[in-house]
Amino acid sequence: MNPDDSVPGGVYLCQVSETISCGACCGLYNVADLSFEHLSAMLRYRTEKFSEIPRTMDAILAFKEHIEEKENQHRPVADFHHCPYIGLIGEDFARVGCLLHPLGLGNNGIDFRGLSYHGGLACGMYFCPSHRILSKPYKELLRSSAYNWYSYGLMVGEANSLLEDKVYSPLFE
Repeated sequence: MNPDDSVPGGVYLCQVSETISCGACCGLYNVADLSFEHLSAMLRYRTEKFSEIPRTMDAILAFKEHIEEKENQHRPVADFHHCPYIGLIGEDFARVGCLLHPLGLGNNGIDFRGLSYHGGLACGMYFCPSHRILSKPYKELLRSSAYNWYSYGLMVGEANSLLEDKVYSPLFE
């Protein structure tokens, strides 16, 4: 993606390519088992199940209840939400993203994100601290360093801890 004046720092970190994206703000990593295998299986299951439901409010809310009954609800960070609507998106289902997005498979351009915990505004207005505190060169390096959504999401979250540890680099200025 090209630099965007509407994004803090001009570099979009959320959806980068067909295989690189971050779902940390959706609580993707706020689960008991953070392994790639577990998260991949969880996201695949959600994506497959969501593709089978009709796009009605009742069916979408029933999907949420099904996911919450099926999955372990222990959250390492109790005060941070974990969205049941995060799944795999894109042509090859190779990156994480919102199953409720209007461009999502089967959504026919309808934006269902209003049914999520934070609603549709969160996607357009919330940007993680990495958008604000990392310099453009560092963000570009971060975007080009990952080889899949899993490693990328972990790196985006850890970028903040680099600053908290007061690691000096001209890239952070």
